[in-house]
Parts: sequence; C-alpha cells; structure tokens
Amino acid sequence: MKAVDAGRAAGRRTGSAIAVVVVAAIVAFGAQWTPARTPVSDMTPALWAEDIGWLQRHLDRKYPRVAQAVDPASLDGEFAGLVSLLPELSNLRVVMELARIVALLGDGHTSVQLHDPPLALPRLPLSLYFYGEELRVNFADRSLEHLVGARVDAIAGYAIPDLAARLTPYIAGDNAHEVAHALPMLLATPAVLEALELAPSAERLTLDLTRLDGVRDAVSVAPLPPGRSIERVFARPDGDDAPLYVRHADRHYWFEPIARNRAVYVKLNVVNDQRSEPSIRSTAADIQRLVVEQTWQRMIFDLRHNTGGNFHRADPLVRVAREFAESDPGRQVFVLVSRHTYSAAMVTAMRLKAEAGAAIVGEVPRGRPNFTYNKETVNLPQSGIAVDYTDEFRTVVEQFGHGPTIALDLEVAQTFDDYRMGLDPVLEAVLVAQPVSQLAPRTVN
Repeated sequence: MKAVDAGRAAGRRTGSAIAVVVVAAIVAFGAQWTPARTPVSDMTPALWAEDIGWLQRHLDRKYPRVAQAVDPASLDGEFAGLVSLLPELSNLRVVMELARIVALLGDGHTSVQLHDPPLALPRLPLSLYFYGEELRVNFADRSLEHLVGARVDAIAGYAIPDLAARLTPYIAGDNAHEVAHALPMLLATPAVLEALELAPSAERLTLDLTRLDGVRDAVSVAPLPPGRSIERVFARPDGDDAPLYVRHADRHYWFEPIARNRAVYVKLNVVNDQRSEPSIRSTAADIQRLVVEQTWQRMIFDLRHNTGGNFHRADPLVRVAREFAESDPGRQVFVLVSRHTYSAAMVTAMRLKAEAGAAIVGEVPRGRPNFTYNKETVNLPQSGIAVDYTDEFRTVVEQFGHGPTIALDLEVAQTFDDYRMGLDPVLEAVLVAQPVSQLAPRTVN
C-alpha cells in the first residue's frame, strides 16, 4: 500500500531530519491551534498535520520506550510519510493510517478508538467469531435471524484470509492472539473496509455465506443506525437454557456452587466493584463462608469475558483462593481464560497461579504478562479522535517474565458445534481434571 511504503521509506531517514519534515509540513499546510473540534468529514490536510504532529510529540513524551516494539526513528518516519500523503487520502483513510502507525507500538492498550466517540463507526447488526480459521455469525438482530450460525466465506468479494492479511496491520495488540479478538469487529465495520478500498461503500456490505442447512447465499447487510439497539438472536441456547459461562453478563462478578462436582464456580467479568451490588470483598467473604465445609474440592475462576479493570480489586478473591488451596492438599484452583482475557484480568490470572497454585486452562489470551498498564485516553486537538495509550511499564508477577503471552496448563478449544449446542468444553475439562501437578501443556479439541 502506498502509505505503508512511503512510511517505511521515510523511516530510513534520521530522527532529527524527520522531525523537521513533520514541522515543515504543518507550517506548509498553515495549521494553527484552535480549541474547537472539527468533524472528521470536514478535516483538511492542515488540520490533520497538526493532529499528527501533536500525537507524535505526545507519544514521544509519554509512552515508555522500554515497551516499544518499533524504534523511535522508524515511528517518526511513519508519521512523516503519512503527513506527506495527506492531500491524496480520504479523511477516514487518514484515521486508519494513524491506527496502523499506533499499532506498530505492539501494545493492545495503545490504539486509535474507531468505535468510540467521536468516530463511533457503525457496525453490522451481528456478531462474528472465529472458531479456528472458520468465521461464524454467533448472533444477529432478529431481522437477520436467518443468518445466525452461518459460516462467512467472503465479505465484499474478498475471502476471509485475504481480508485478515490486509486488516491485521491496523490491529493494535500485545501478541498475535489479538487478531482473533479484534478482526471480527473490523470485518463488521463497513466504513473501515471502504476506507481501505476493500468495499465499494460504507452503506452496506455483501456477505457470502454458507448457512446451517448448507445453502450458499450472498446477503447485503447495512450497518446499525446510530442510537439503535438490536434484539439479539443467538446460535446457542439462550435464556434458562444458556450455558453457565454466558449467564448474568450484566454483572461484574457472581458465583454458584456446582454440587455434583464439589466445585465452586466464580464468574469474574470485570475486575472492579459494581454499583448497587455487593462489593468484591463482600462476595469473597460469601465464598469463604461457603467453602469452610471440606466437601468442596475445586474453585474455578472464569475470566473468559474479562477485559480488565483494577487488578488490586481482586485481592480478596486471590486471598480466598490461596487459603482454599492451602487448607487441603486435595483442593484445586483453576482459572479459565480466552482470547478476551486482558489487562487486569491477565494480572488476576497470573496472581491466582502464583499465589494459589491455580492451573490456567482454556485459550491463549491476547495479553502479555508484565507489560504496560495504566491506560490513559487523549483526544486529538483538531479532530477530537480518541487515542488510548499507556504511560507505565510494570512487572507485577515476576515468575511470568516478559514473553508474548502466558503458558497454559491445559489448552481447550471450543468449536462452533460446542457453542451451538450450549456445551462448555473448557469448564467440563476442569470439572473432571487431574491434580494440577499432573497437568501438562496440551490441547484438547
């Protein structure tokens, strides 16, 4: 792509020369500071040049150099290359190239926010999900109920692997597992595909599908209008028949005994207290009172839908888990993780492993251990676009090191058939698991 090539070429210059290029471009475009925000659709090259220069300086001051996956000179070269191409790019393409440049930092906490205000790019009224290499419609609005469960073979005429190759550079992530988490959202955002010249219009997308009955179809779908919600129809059982791991999605945390397996199941969706609900500390005390009886042999923490919070808030749960494990050598603690598990949830999983001897089971998470924390958000001065970034590099649990991800004690993959039938192979694996000491890293399909 032209923007990418230009950025790489500019990256070969020295950092000082690049800084001069960016400043000169801003002057040439006549950019001046104005407190008023400009809609992205009305942005000019001069205003974009000011935003780009401001973001470049801000990241240079605030972002921890030890965490950068790209050297500063190369990053400056990317910014300079983008400035040089501003007259040729659409406004949304500029946004996408900013997203690509920020993604070079290799940090899932640091990214351009495409789906939050002021951009808030609309998405199709359905949810896509990868099962291995297969992309499925997990749920959709009732108006698209006939699409639920279908396999998506192509979008806008492009096969899914081709789209994945084109879109991956625009995804900010700690490791490669971020792609499975974030790519479905980009694929369901028509404006993103149009900006990258992968779709003819942001008004609709054509999906080539194979439905559950085997019938192939091409369906044109429009994005959800702003302010409108959807009535979800799931491919899996719902309501009273829904599997345990998707129940009470509106609650930050809850627990339930599974008496037949002598297990206590704790679902932690957000690592933070929830207003109008008992605190995490109070909930941990309730769990502690329950497990005083020696009949309970397993304590299971499910963090599969947990994308973060404040990891200090998990202290009472970690303490309960540690005391549970120490009270009887036959007791076991498990942590269930997935591609969604991130940030404070990653720290909580690591602490449960380090302090309570928990076995980590499920899918490799998208977060790096002992990496960046303390996410901040800034708005670019002219466009107002939100950019998340981190300004701190921290080692929380030393034993996990600084590799790309954490090792699993048992890897368990959920298939689409599992999802469709309401089965939870990850939970079932720990309900019948061997002692933690006998688990070896392996995959259960």
